[in-house]
Amino acid sequence: MKVMLGPKGDPSFAQRIMTEFTTRISSRLALWQPSDENMLIPRDYLIAYVSSANFGVVKHWLEMDAKLPPEELTLILMRVSNLGPMTMTGLTTT
Repeated sequence: MKVMLGPKGDPSFAQRIMTEFTTRISSRLALWQPSDENMLIPRDYLIAYVSSANFGVVKHWLEMDAKLPPEELTLILMRVSNLGPMTMTGLTTT
């Protein structure tokens, strides 16, 4: 995967992975929040943000020679997705 996603990799492979992220996130979001009226931002922008962020983290993990175990990478993705990136800084707002 590292070669395929690297600078000399196949852009269509990266696009297929992004499409897979988008499809999975779209289906989960449809279960969690089926109503567009309750969304704080347009659904497609949220899906694009989350898909790109997840893809970026996986790509970074590969570029770092997958030093973290896959289970830890999964925890990282879940924490950021569930709690938000600003919470992950450790800062609190009061």
